[in-house]
Amino acid sequence: MSLKSFPGVVFVLAANALMATGPAYAASNTCFWGVGTGPVRYTANVNALYVPRDAQIGDPIGPIEQPFFASGGGNSIFCENDGTARLTFNASNSVPAVPGPLLRRNGVTTRGDILPTNIAGVGAQITFGRPYDGLTPNFWKLSSPDSSVPFDAYIDFNIPFALQHAILQGTVTLIKTGPISPGLQPLDAGRELVKGSFSGLPNAFGVALSGSVTQAECTLSTNPVSADPVKLGDWPSSAFTGEGHATDAAPFTIALNSCVSDPLPGGTVTNAYIRLDPTAGSTTIDASQGLFSLAGPSAAKGVGIQVLGRDAITPVPLETDVLQAAIPATGGMLLEFNARYYQTAPSADVEAGSADGALGFTITYK
Repeated sequence: MSLKSFPGVVFVLAANALMATGPAYAASNTCFWGVGTGPVRYTANVNALYVPRDAQIGDPIGPIEQPFFASGGGNSIFCENDGTARLTFNASNSVPAVPGPLLRRNGVTTRGDILPTNIAGVGAQITFGRPYDGLTPNFWKLSSPDSSVPFDAYIDFNIPFALQHAILQGTVTLIKTGPISPGLQPLDAGRELVKGSFSGLPNAFGVALSGSVTQAECTLSTNPVSADPVKLGDWPSSAFTGEGHATDAAPFTIALNSCVSDPLPGGTVTNAYIRLDPTAGSTTIDASQGLFSLAGPSAAKGVGIQVLGRDAITPVPLETDVLQAAIPATGGMLLEFNARYYQTAPSADVEAGSADGALGFTITYK
């Protein structure tokens, strides 16, 4: 037995069981079962993957073009050609492709179809590697632009050995195609996504996926804000000495609980973002400075409220998603802020009275 290999490629190529040439060799110009019978069931394991809850449709789930290497369980297909025939190989969809066009984002290539998995909102883009990639000398040539499913390949030349196909390698990219349910969602290793066929073997093998997809997110308790309302203190109108004057900052926190995220170093990082929007009669004065007006019933005049970050110095912009931090794999986290009164008019126009404002907040995970 001889082994034909290529540097850097973990794949037992079709020449791993060579049939001698010469008078005893007569090409059958077809493909056939050399060992065992089929169809072979290949399973590509993508392992445990995580996706931020608010990832956009078209975003990758886990690594882009994650390699797989699947064994055929000892079964082998042989193909022979003396150069007078044209052998064909076809990798086709076993399930209808996700309707498109579907935008592919953040580095996902546009090659091939996106095939729906058993997990609602999760599709797969599958590409075959050697010897189906059109790059391996004396193996399959491509009729298609590349070896992303679906594609066709052929051999129209003399091959001195019977080419053996026993192991399948390639890459898988999982892609968000719609809403995904919370919690761990296992891939169905019994759901065939791709069918492979050769000349003489119309049902040679199928490809399924195993692993899981979990949505990364946290939860909010009924009362997540540490103090609601946040007490900004009582201040005499004489304390406001000029436009831009601000009172001492009052700290508050928003608690995120029961976080779930990728526990592996180098895995998918999910960040928490917060969006603050004035509500209940308050309106934005300067979004970039985190400054909004008092609510309608307030009697005070000439002041607004400013939201600051943890350092009590940096304004938190309004009406936009603001990055907070990566969420932990388990447990919870606190988002820390400060708020203060901020003078918005000349001192002569500042009037004492009730000074209330309101903000709504939205947490997203990306």
